[in-house]
Amino acid sequence: MSIFPCRCVREPLGYFSSQIRDRIVKINTWEDFFDYFYRSENEVLIIDEFQYLYMVNRAWPTILQRWWEKFKDTNKKIILCGTIISTIYKIAKRHGGPLYGRKTYEIVVESLRYHHIRAFLPEYGIKDLILLTPYFSIIYAVVSGYRKFNEISQISKISSNKLPKYLSVLERVRIVKKDMPLTEKKLKSKNTRYKIKDNFFCF
Repeated sequence: MSIFPCRCVREPLGYFSSQIRDRIVKINTWEDFFDYFYRSENEVLIIDEFQYLYMVNRAWPTILQRWWEKFKDTNKKIILCGTIISTIYKIAKRHGGPLYGRKTYEIVVESLRYHHIRAFLPEYGIKDLILLTPYFSIIYAVVSGYRKFNEISQISKISSNKLPKYLSVLERVRIVKKDMPLTEKKLKSKNTRYKIKDNFFCF
């Protein structure tokens, strides 16, 4: 059983409730969600990008903590996956955090090497994997000094109607930041500039 909050960050429970086969079950709260998992035949729960749930509901880790204590005497397993290190540390690794000391195992996934990516995606060529990847094309454009929306669209070869989706993801994971003059009131100002927030990507 899995849930992907990044796809439904504002209403993850509503999304999950619509996916389960048992239409009689109504999942309106996280208590409902974990109770459903507790009573179901599923033994493994995977929550991808779990830090987004914390961003939406700061009480979520505490709720999970209570159920974690209940699950530990069963065969139930919960796998939490995430990418925003600072938030993960605050929730699960910092002393005093709601999930501190409760993990069974921790895996740090390092960057994939090129030949590993080729093995996963054999149908793609070098240009597909490196030069034409949307996110890296956007990052490359911004690092190269093209900070306006239309400039990024032109350099990255991503159409203006698709570009906002990719920029939104890069903003959400704290790689790209939107800069707008203080005097501007419109969210979609023509004077908006994009910059790299994570300096790692400037190298």
